Amino acid sequence: FTYAIQEWLCIGAFKYVFALQCDRLTAVRAFINQLSAGVRYMIIGPGCSTGATPIAEISPFWNITQISFTATSITLSDTDRFPNFLRTVSSDIASVDAYIALVRQYQWRQVAVISQSLQLFINLTAVLRETLPSSGVNVITENLNFIPEDPNIMRVIEALNVTGARVVILNTFEGLAREILCIAYRRGMSSPRYTFLSPFWFSEGWWRDEYNATAGNPYEVCSSEELAVMLDHSIAIEYFPEPTANELSLPTDVGLTPDEFWKEYVNNIHFLGYEEEEAIRQGRYAYDAVWAAALALHHTARRLDSGAIPGKTLADYSYSESEINDLILNEARSLKFRGVSGVVKFNQFGDREPFIRFFQYRYVESDVVNATRIAFLDSDTNEFTYVTGESQETVFPDGVTETVEFVAIHPALFSIYTILACVGIAFAIVCIVFNLVFSKKRIVKLSSPYLNVVLCVGAILSYVDVILLGMDQEIISVSAVDALCQAAIWFGGIGFALFFGTMLVKVLRVYYIFRNVRLNKSALKDWKLFLIVAAIVGMELVFLTVVTFVPGWRLGLEYTLMEREGGDLPLLIPYCDSSASTYWLPVYIGLNALLLLVGLFFAIETFNVRIRELNDSLLIMISVFSFAVFSFLLVTVGFLEIDDKNAFYAVMGIVTLALITEVLVVLFLTRMVSLYKNRSGEIDINNTNTVGNSMYQVEYSNSDDSDKVSELQSVIMDLKKQIREKKKTLEQSNGIPELEEVKIPEDLCNAKAVESLNNTTNLDDENRKESIKLQDVSEVDLTPEDGTVEDSVA
Repeated sequence: FTYAIQEWLCIGAFKYVFALQCDRLTAVRAFINQLSAGVRYMIIGPGCSTGATPIAEISPFWNITQISFTATSITLSDTDRFPNFLRTVSSDIASVDAYIALVRQYQWRQVAVISQSLQLFINLTAVLRETLPSSGVNVITENLNFIPEDPNIMRVIEALNVTGARVVILNTFEGLAREILCIAYRRGMSSPRYTFLSPFWFSEGWWRDEYNATAGNPYEVCSSEELAVMLDHSIAIEYFPEPTANELSLPTDVGLTPDEFWKEYVNNIHFLGYEEEEAIRQGRYAYDAVWAAALALHHTARRLDSGAIPGKTLADYSYSESEINDLILNEARSLKFRGVSGVVKFNQFGDREPFIRFFQYRYVESDVVNATRIAFLDSDTNEFTYVTGESQETVFPDGVTETVEFVAIHPALFSIYTILACVGIAFAIVCIVFNLVFSKKRIVKLSSPYLNVVLCVGAILSYVDVILLGMDQEIISVSAVDALCQAAIWFGGIGFALFFGTMLVKVLRVYYIFRNVRLNKSALKDWKLFLIVAAIVGMELVFLTVVTFVPGWRLGLEYTLMEREGGDLPLLIPYCDSSASTYWLPVYIGLNALLLLVGLFFAIETFNVRIRELNDSLLIMISVFSFAVFSFLLVTVGFLEIDDKNAFYAVMGIVTLALITEVLVVLFLTRMVSLYKNRSGEIDINNTNTVGNSMYQVEYSNSDDSDKVSELQSVIMDLKKQIREKKKTLEQSNGIPELEEVKIPEDLCNAKAVESLNNTTNLDDENRKESIKLQDVSEVDLTPEDGTVEDSVA
């Protein structure tokens, strides 16, 4: 039985396959003739996808199972369209995984696909165009396909040259591949500047067939030597299963070892008049296809004999007998045996599981080119793995072919910004230490030192964000750059929330004291302000969590290619984005813009409140205005389509650094200078200090005498007592009674202050609000325990 199968395979089957000549009509005619000749339980072949496809499409109507051995078209994996089709080779879809592994390994960002206009190649090109972009690869196919109406190869080569593509996939039969390589050789499109990729199923020594010039191609014929030179360092992809070196002498389930089969195969083709060099590797798959058919029929016969279909045996099979054919098909799909091509097992699509290997053509001499195995794709991890002795240096000794010109941040620019950011971080740390060490000094205590610490932490995060934005794959790995997309937005987002949130609550407190007129209002303590800052940070955290962990919304590294004329390499510009950015980005910018507008409102409302030595009111106003202007500038720059990445980073970096540094200097450096001049840290009342707005003011001047200060405090306490008594009278009446003039010793307050204070004792109804303001301010202790800004204002 085994000998009979061998004779049928080696003598009859291949002769029949070659007779089809990969022609659809010839294949269908042969199929119909076989059906007419008698009952056929199964069909083995055709070996060409062009001939196998029409038979696979019509064979279900005759309830007959088909097993091919070299038809690799992606289309044939469609089990809905071809339910009765199986094959002992892998589908061309496996080559897609191979190409993806290659472009990832060598970080190629752009490839061109030259395709022959046959369905076999059109399908593969379509899949490549759909899948490669997900790996960050730009796929060029326009004007690179051959059509019968315009077979001009020169047109395709000229189109390829215009695109600037350097890695080219030859998705053609070997004859057309020879013609393409010949013209490319004449144009100097060779390694290492160019790398050509091709399938490994081309015939052994396929480049030795001389190139025949066709119409429209004016170049002379390329010799085998020239094509051999052209092939040097190009890569071929093998995805057919193949026995390893250790398996060649191992016994199989089909009666022959792989080595024994090959010897028998070569002997039989000699009988047909062919030389050993003409033996093709696909003979192994054909041999295993015959065994798969024999085993499927054998198992089906045994099951029928056991009553799988009551009253029927294999001899009852006919073209109208669907039940028996279904049993044959199921038995074939469930097969698993070791053949001369390795372990034969069909997947859910009826295909053989692939074993992807990569070979490189290496020129030796004359027309001799060695196909050296360089790597394989690990079936468990799906990782590109070099074989022993091979590495990137041996595969591309002159360097990997460049496919794009990567736009990187200039090292000098990044270094300058990194130094400036580090200086800023150091200054922010000094500010933190300053606020903590001198927190008991009144000049620091009155500005809420712990809120200042929060602000400084936000500044540090923003400085770090400037450094992260300047890092790219010229400095770190691509995977690390992708992680930096997440890190940068976390540092920037949290930094903004802490930095601006703290300034916002500072100015809010000033507004609360001077512009919010209300009786019996409670003090706005620091813990309440911390809660507001926490709420702002919480809003930021919700957004950051969404763009980090929600599928489809995740922020990651993206690339955009900018084409250039003249065949120059396209510019590759990296950026961080997500597929859902059109939804969340406007919302995020809108919420932060709203915070800025609120800050601007409070700043405008309290702009006239000035207490230079007692609090940060004026400094905070300046800082909020600056922060708002700079932030709106940052958003504007972010929306501009700046092709020059260095210009974009320069603008973003300088705006961020200037903004953060300006705020830190205004808020803390001035206070450091004041503390240096006044080592005691107490309030200096020698200078004129103003509390108020355009409607009223109270001014102090004079004396360092501590006794006079104490006496002044005593007088103020008496004034508070008088005002509380008047307040009771006010609550008992509908109007405002005339208040007695309050006399303050002139040796404690100047005449202008007395006049200003006395003017508040005779107020009409129109000035009631201002009276309440003064009353409200007077009820706050001059020497508060918690040192908050509103208390210091009082």
